[in-house]
Amino acid sequence: MMERRPRHQLDDLNPVRDESRTRGLRQVLNIIFMLTAVIGMVLYFQKGTLREFATYLLIGAVCIKFIEVTLRIAKI
Repeated sequence: MMERRPRHQLDDLNPVRDESRTRGLRQVLNIIFMLTAVIGMVLYFQKGTLREFATYLLIGAVCIKFIEVTLRIAKI
């Protein structure tokens, strides 16, 4: 018979464990946020006429992050 491994006392206190229904959606939103933020920063610091487009791209990335944070805080 296999012995059951005892649970660690801190398992119940782990705030990182996320079992919400929107976990997958939030992960996708985070990936989109990271990609748009990196692309926006690269375009912003390159010389050329893409600085205004990069600014709008970065603003859009922040809006995506706000949506993700709202879903996380609301625990939908």
